[in-house]
Amino acid sequence: MSDSHKPLYIFLHIPRTAGTTITHHIARNFTPEETLRLYPDELGMLNSNKRYYSQSDYKEMINSYVSRIPKKQKNNIKIIFGHYVYKGIEKYFDKDPYFFTVVRDPVNRAISSYNFWATSYYHSRNINFLVKNGFLIDGKVETDVYKWNKAKTKDHNVSSFSLNLDRYLSYLNFNTDLSDFDFVGLTEKSRNDFLYIYNLLDIDTHFPRSNVSRVYQKTVHKKALKDYISTYTNDYQIYKRALKLNRMYKQKHTDFYDKVSSQRRKQMFSLYPLRAIVRRFS
Repeated sequence: MSDSHKPLYIFLHIPRTAGTTITHHIARNFTPEETLRLYPDELGMLNSNKRYYSQSDYKEMINSYVSRIPKKQKNNIKIIFGHYVYKGIEKYFDKDPYFFTVVRDPVNRAISSYNFWATSYYHSRNINFLVKNGFLIDGKVETDVYKWNKAKTKDHNVSSFSLNLDRYLSYLNFNTDLSDFDFVGLTEKSRNDFLYIYNLLDIDTHFPRSNVSRVYQKTVHKKALKDYISTYTNDYQIYKRALKLNRMYKQKHTDFYDKVSSQRRKQMFSLYPLRAIVRRFS
């Protein structure tokens, strides 16, 4: 397929789903002119002390940023990715969009979120506004992941609102049934799903060690955490939907594994056994 007929690839990078590994490959295989990043630094959020954003705030902020990009520069963009990809951004580009994302088991994502913010808090040279709001609760450190998660899923501040996947998708204008996505991958199925994404984007490389957090959790009541997430958010319903869509996609596309030779699989994963990959995403 020639570049002129390729879709505009749009990757919603849900935090703590191993998406940094995918975006690392994107950055290495596309030129800066071919990519559009949508993270806090690009949107000016690191220079703001604004604690809360409404759904309309996100829409206005993202649309304002994209609308300032010259048309000629927009024509060169092949892929959009980031934590703040907004459904509707495709209207600014004269290409058919192809949306994809990766979803992770909610409890594992909650624990990984805690470890990420703890790593950022304890090891950042400059503790910025986002880090403080992402990790601290009322200005204090909470070492119990269950209690931390309970506080953070109720708080929609700019740092932690993504912990509640239901709210996160809704704020970025995506349907929580995931019907807006052409492909939904799973962190737990990364060995095959990431391979498909790399094939889709014509990327040929292996897994790097990207965005690895230290393990800080002192107490993890996994059953209690699962019960809480199931009761007070729709995240498990979304995850079940992701499992179904992922399975349906693979059943529909029987050539899913045939597109990539066994030799390429061995090359990509020989240095990083699956168990090691899963540990690094924790």
